[in-house]
Amino acid sequence: MRAAAAYPNGEIPTSQLVLVAVSTLGLGDQYLVAGAAASYRAMNTAFKKALGTPLTMAEAYRSRARQQYLYDGYIAGEPGFNEAALPGTSVHGLGLAVDFSGGVDSYGTSAKTWMNANGPKFGWQPKGDGFKKKEPWHFEYDGSYTPGDSDQTNTGEDDLFKIIEAAETDNIFIVGPAGRATISSPSHVSLLRRFQKQDSLLTVEVDICISYIRKVY
Repeated sequence: MRAAAAYPNGEIPTSQLVLVAVSTLGLGDQYLVAGAAASYRAMNTAFKKALGTPLTMAEAYRSRARQQYLYDGYIAGEPGFNEAALPGTSVHGLGLAVDFSGGVDSYGTSAKTWMNANGPKFGWQPKGDGFKKKEPWHFEYDGSYTPGDSDQTNTGEDDLFKIIEAAETDNIFIVGPAGRATISSPSHVSLLRRFQKQDSLLTVEVDICISYIRKVY
């Protein structure tokens, strides 16, 4: 199996990426390479603790075809198209960039202020601030983040499955190798998080967790 870095820009299969969110622009599931995804999850935990709401994003990994669409619109001067990199050169195509939403996309908000101050601690740099036409939403992962013990303790994540919160729809998903499934109630979310942490559960509670896990394997 080839690593994500072995694929050309914009041609990484989603099987080699990690699902991290659902787009607030209606672009569907959003992916990052593994290292960026791990850092994003830790940063999201810190963001939620500080501001009481999770990070949201418009777009993360971008295929070459979508980059071509955005580049063509930009070159043609079409309304609503921002400056776009030449296809094959975008950091989005490497799975190392995110266009955030939820307040991070506007200057002067608490979300943008927090991200500029704290994002670099997790390896996420506000590169869009340096664009000729500023893009407050655009951050790039520089690979510098090393998880600490406290990060590993607080994420509640393991390799068996992930729990993804889609704040824009209020849906919460369990995600595994075979796909994702909606978690039907907050109490089940709590059970699955306790399962991840290997807390003691009743037999009936374990059965509920296993029923979800089977949906994504």
